[in-house]
Amino acid sequence: MATLRDRIPAAVVVLVLLAVVLTGGLVGRAQEAASPETTPRPAHIHAGTCESLNPDVLYPLNDVIFRGTAVGTPQASPVASPAGAAGSPAAGVSPLSGIPAAVGVTVLDVPLADLLGGQRAINVHESAENLPNYIACGTIVGAQDATGGVYIGLAEQNGSGFSGTAWLQATSETQTTVTVFLAEGLATALPGASPAATPAV
Repeated sequence: MATLRDRIPAAVVVLVLLAVVLTGGLVGRAQEAASPETTPRPAHIHAGTCESLNPDVLYPLNDVIFRGTAVGTPQASPVASPAGAAGSPAAGVSPLSGIPAAVGVTVLDVPLADLLGGQRAINVHESAENLPNYIACGTIVGAQDATGGVYIGLAEQNGSGFSGTAWLQATSETQTTVTVFLAEGLATALPGASPAATPAV
């Protein structure tokens, strides 16, 4: 028959394990709730430019999400490296200092020429709950390259810390694939980078 002295160590172990599970779960949930990587970022094409944007949505785009999370349905990036390729970064991770990158891919039934023919801009919002807060924007300008693609930069908005790139690819005469890449902290990713060298005279 177990004595009180025998039962005390077992009870202590149980209490310690219970405390670890409870506190670990609480910390994990708190970190998950606070992590910006779990937030889908709504994106749209608007009429106008980033400096003078029409708030009405012209063409909705799929949310920009981090592929390392369970948010939304993952989609293969059109520029993803083959599985197992040497030197390819982990899914959802930028090769630049390991900065996580979000992506959103949308096929629009709109010719690329129509998007380039007038003032249009890609705008990314903080969240579905806070659409009025713009976090990144890029005006659709430029000429198509040899493959029919146009690349634009997405500049940070409202001190969000987010910036990125959008790739618009003419997939047919009537369709355009819009791929939006977004990351936080790109502007400060290389704080030790030296300024451009002055050409020798």
